[in-house]
Amino acid sequence: MPITMSTAAACIFLTSMVAAFGQDSPNAASAPRVFEVSDHGAVGDGHTDDGPAIWRAVQAVRHYDGPAVLAFGKGRRYRVASLPVDAPTAHLFTLSDDHDIEIDGRGCTFVLRFPLHFISIAHSERVTFHDFTFTYDPLTFTQGHVAAVHPEMGALDVQLLDGFDLPAFDPAETDFNGAWHFCWTFNPACHVFTKTIKAIDEAHTARRVFRVFVQDGVVGALGRFKPGETRIVVPTLGVVDGVPQRSGTHSWISGSRDITLRDITQHAAPDFSFCLWGNLGRILVHNVDIRPPEGSGRWIASWRDGFHVKQNRGPIIIEDSYLEGLLDDCVNVSQISLTVEDVAADNRYRIRVVNRESFPTIEPGFTLEGWNRVSGKYCGKRTITKVEPGPAPGYWNTLVTVDRPLDHLVADGDTVRLWINECANPGTIIRNNQFHGSVRFRSAGRFENNLVESFMIIKPDGAEGPIAHDMVFRGNLLPASGIRTIFAVMRNEGVTALPPHDHAAPADRMVHDILFEGNTIGRPIYLFDARDVTFRDNTFTGDGGVVLRNSGPVHVEGSPARVVKELGGNNEVILTPKGNE
Repeated sequence: MPITMSTAAACIFLTSMVAAFGQDSPNAASAPRVFEVSDHGAVGDGHTDDGPAIWRAVQAVRHYDGPAVLAFGKGRRYRVASLPVDAPTAHLFTLSDDHDIEIDGRGCTFVLRFPLHFISIAHSERVTFHDFTFTYDPLTFTQGHVAAVHPEMGALDVQLLDGFDLPAFDPAETDFNGAWHFCWTFNPACHVFTKTIKAIDEAHTARRVFRVFVQDGVVGALGRFKPGETRIVVPTLGVVDGVPQRSGTHSWISGSRDITLRDITQHAAPDFSFCLWGNLGRILVHNVDIRPPEGSGRWIASWRDGFHVKQNRGPIIIEDSYLEGLLDDCVNVSQISLTVEDVAADNRYRIRVVNRESFPTIEPGFTLEGWNRVSGKYCGKRTITKVEPGPAPGYWNTLVTVDRPLDHLVADGDTVRLWINECANPGTIIRNNQFHGSVRFRSAGRFENNLVESFMIIKPDGAEGPIAHDMVFRGNLLPASGIRTIFAVMRNEGVTALPPHDHAAPADRMVHDILFEGNTIGRPIYLFDARDVTFRDNTFTGDGGVVLRNSGPVHVEGSPARVVKELGGNNEVILTPKGNE
């Protein structure tokens, strides 16, 4: 499978110029003014705190009436330990309602200190960031080996490796049960959700050994960890006022269009690396490299997802990038699920998010789809005709009127899962990337020429959707993985579990219009509850194959017939092999 650059250097330059100063800009005819960050006091010697000076330079660019470039010293190293006290956010680069701005790193490096973040772009357009590296010092994580396991107290001890700092200890008896606060282990690979991190005693601290108390749901798994063998990474962010001190998303882009991130390297980030949320138009990510620095001995480069892609109205393009060392997904392209809380009239409903995430503004004319996750029945596709504000109970909700009532509706705030097509990242393209970790891809779009070394999740779960539809998988290398890839209607089971199957009441075939073409597949593809799916000219290796249940028509063209297996009947398979296959 070719993992190749998609664009020649000249085309990249042209693309970035169009993105930053496109023909739609009223100032497109004027040459951009170049602002040198050194003119605002930034030194770039790796020792001086350049945060306030960079902040002043960013404000100068924002207030300039015309296209502008903020340029950094070639190869310089900028330490960022603070921002001005009147800075409205903790992000070094904060753009809001801005346009026609280019941030040119010229190959520089930014070294941030927690709890500072990097980029925040809101309600802006024609903005480009390029040519820089960023990291954190001190690191926001530490690493070592499991030294001992204490199932009776729900804890494990950690022996740090040389060169890594002790975490901040919680002096109180704080219980974080249920919080998104975790360590990560290798061999076995899993999240270890934690209650708190404590010193054992002075002697252990002198030997750089400390104790992690795990959440109740993890206690049963402690027996899997092998002292002296199981590797573990632990956050060093500590506890502030009884709350886990988390940075939040490192770089955030929302409500924007025509934004380009290119030629960027990340070596450390304390949470999501990049969150692309609720954008209105194209966001282009080109040649972004997220991995630990070579020779550092570090195991991770990001505490959560590399690219967390949610609720976008315009296409997201992620290409020619390399991701390794993430403690969650390399890429998660999905929409937070909605549900129906109550019925105001036959076709008027109060809908809300299923968790505490927010949701962008929806409009009349948008289309709503969903399913009943108990029965597996399709609720139908409906057009929203009216949107009204809902009450304010502390989570996003709204009243919508649709053109006709939803089918198979249970208005209990749980049973039904909905998505809005216009906010589900339509037209997303993920191409020519190397993902050394997991991928979640649930939006209509194209997934082409990628390497996915770990598991790939397509099936929706209780919090994220939609159901797979209108997808193209072309030219990818999908080697064997420990977790199966499932296309299915979720029926209240885990995201990696096969849905239950009752021949008397199968789920409706809501997975539809999927094309697999020219892939090399070394893992089983489970295709349940599907229609109008085509496998064309794929190569299957090892345990690779297609497992069907309640699906059809499924077209298999130019691939050996032996790769199709049936798990339950009621399938329609149309085989068109090549030659004597």
